[in-house]
Amino acid sequence: MPVSAPGSSQVWWIFADGWNEAAGRYYSLLYRTVGRTSVSIGNYELLIENHSVNFTVDELEHYLADFKNGLWELVLDNRSASTLKVSDPVGAFVDQEVLSYLNKFCDFAERVVNSPVIHLAEGYSQRPLDKVRPTTTTFRELATRPGAMSYTSRSRFDNVDIPDNRFAHYCVSRVYQIVISLQRMVNGKEQLIVHQIERSRQRLHEIDSQLSGHSSVAVDPRIFDAEVETIRQQCEKCERSVVLKHTASNAEAGESNEFLLRSPVKDSPDVWYVREINNYRFPNVNHDYALLDLSSVASFEDSSAGKGCKLLLVGTFQESVRTDSKGRHSVKFTYQSLKSARLLNQRLREKLSWYYERRCKLESDGWMRRLTGDEIKALRSEREEIQQSIDGYQTTLSVLALAKDGLPGVLKRMKRILREFEQRGISISSAFPNSMVYVSNANYSSLWKVYKKLISKTALSKSALDSLLQINNIGLVSIASLYERWCLIRVVKVLHEVFGFNPESGWQDKLVNAVSGQRHDVDIHFSAGLRQQEIVLSYEKVLENGKRPDFVIDLRTYHYEKSNESWFKGGTTSNQLVLDAKFRGDMSSEKMRELVWQLYDGKNYSGNGKNPVFVLHPVAEVVDQPTSPLVWGRRSDYGHEHRHRYGFIYLSPVFGGGLSGTDDLQRLIGMFLQKHSVVLKSSEQNGDSPEWTNLVCIGCGNTADETLRLALQRTMGGNASWRCYCPSCHLTTVITRCASCGEALYKNGNRWTYHRTKVEQTSNVVCPSCSTFL
Repeated sequence: MPVSAPGSSQVWWIFADGWNEAAGRYYSLLYRTVGRTSVSIGNYELLIENHSVNFTVDELEHYLADFKNGLWELVLDNRSASTLKVSDPVGAFVDQEVLSYLNKFCDFAERVVNSPVIHLAEGYSQRPLDKVRPTTTTFRELATRPGAMSYTSRSRFDNVDIPDNRFAHYCVSRVYQIVISLQRMVNGKEQLIVHQIERSRQRLHEIDSQLSGHSSVAVDPRIFDAEVETIRQQCEKCERSVVLKHTASNAEAGESNEFLLRSPVKDSPDVWYVREINNYRFPNVNHDYALLDLSSVASFEDSSAGKGCKLLLVGTFQESVRTDSKGRHSVKFTYQSLKSARLLNQRLREKLSWYYERRCKLESDGWMRRLTGDEIKALRSEREEIQQSIDGYQTTLSVLALAKDGLPGVLKRMKRILREFEQRGISISSAFPNSMVYVSNANYSSLWKVYKKLISKTALSKSALDSLLQINNIGLVSIASLYERWCLIRVVKVLHEVFGFNPESGWQDKLVNAVSGQRHDVDIHFSAGLRQQEIVLSYEKVLENGKRPDFVIDLRTYHYEKSNESWFKGGTTSNQLVLDAKFRGDMSSEKMRELVWQLYDGKNYSGNGKNPVFVLHPVAEVVDQPTSPLVWGRRSDYGHEHRHRYGFIYLSPVFGGGLSGTDDLQRLIGMFLQKHSVVLKSSEQNGDSPEWTNLVCIGCGNTADETLRLALQRTMGGNASWRCYCPSCHLTTVITRCASCGEALYKNGNRWTYHRTKVEQTSNVVCPSCSTFL
């Protein structure tokens, strides 16, 4: 429909489709459909390529193809989690047995179409008078057309378009559609694995170059400056952490004293144990310890900020000496008024000075540095893991080669069979015939038997399989919905294929119904029996507040209690991870954080701060001011500044998220599982090894029930630290606690660590709770 632009001679053509009378406008699918669209204008055919922001049509069509292939691969892989291997993520969905069944099916289909069951049918035809089998019409024609060459006669003919053959045609066409999907899936998976091998080899080359000693490592000045800024802010926060109370605002000057604080008295955050007063140390010959009481004049915003810091006070105080119940002598300084208070963290100030000097050095060296010993060790471990992945990919390619060689011949035979059905005029019907042909006729019964065997391999109901086949025909209509459902498939694959959660019986039907848009509020149950864990994955779950996030991962575990040196299961607990897929190509780092906060707090996806909330997005390099030097630092944010409570994760098949394409998602779900895992210490072995644990390797999904090895160690500060080694992928995870606040920390190596790390020491993490650089 032509529309003249107001105030000009230009004419715009509007696609006149989807008129909404109430709104008085067109809501054509063309306006919100990405991809290629053909529009006829008069005698011309106009091909429109409708791109999305930051994504070309080819990239979006790759989304669609990966969505279809991933869905077919997932529902056709019926192996349990215990038989899955990280080295074989594809699964043997087309093995020798399936190919054998397909060829047998073609054999019987050829016999059926070449010798179909025939029904004799009576009809009418024109015949010479001497061969006529008369009807009432014949006598009428004799009266009106005497001496004609032919007359209407009853006749019989062979009829092959009967229910038995129509159903056989339906079976062949159905299997043909499945085989087409299998071949497309195999070709797509082969291309993906070849690409992953190339990327893995590139990473190996980078690692070898770094380990050779002939190259240095680049330091990102933005991340370095962000680290400096964090420490500077910690210094300022420390200095402002002592707040004068209103009653002390008009205090007289008094004398100046310097206190070196040790720790606050239990249940009295404004009363502190003191190490030194004006360089006079405690304990000494006169006093066993000293106390500083500020409860009347000041308070600490954060009591942990004062530990080991110097406190400069100007005010008046009263000194008292006492002896406690244990016979220890102490002196107490109780301040009655304060004019000023300033807290100084000498360690932070020295660290900040070091950073300023280090920045000058890096700048003069062109922002290059040498690898540390821990980094060399981590790179070697990563190299072993990548090499093992490459070996696994090569094995998978050999499995795919069997399907790739066998499927084209099957497709060629089935095309020929379908063409023969059509030439014989046999239509298609899904209704099973009400006859004995599929019992008494060997060809038909064999065809039906093999067909049922092939369909059973999909583990899908008839309606779900119909929906799955219909999905093959969808196009790029709503890319946001497509991305959301593609993310659902990726979440299921990571839970099942990586972390070993077995889905419930009939889960394929639920998944297909969910991605076909037929249902929402869908729950798929998973379990890991040996780890005593269950997960309920909800798609478009309706929360108590009426909001509906895309995905909720509900992890259900037990409390464990110890009695008489033995561990027992207590009650169950539920912890949820909320994910929301957002396909927005123009997102900036600031907009992304605003969106995350809106979901976390505004829509209360967090359940009043109880549940972590993360957004899944497809935009690479979305972080404009990265704070992590790790590979995910420019595309994802694991919430290390917010105790990992909310953030955003990159997930896209176009550019890939790590070597496997789903590394960032795997790292996020691994973080969630690690936070809610337990290690039960064994008293019989002095606690040096665990009695039981439900830990899982974040890199490959290996568990303690297989070959995961745990050993208890001690940090330099004397705290307990578990060292977990996975011989399957050679990843070493160190489980420790922050020396400042006691927060649990997980060091998972360069590839799988989700905490913030030092820019020059990636083996040292930053506490997500107190931001201490450990």
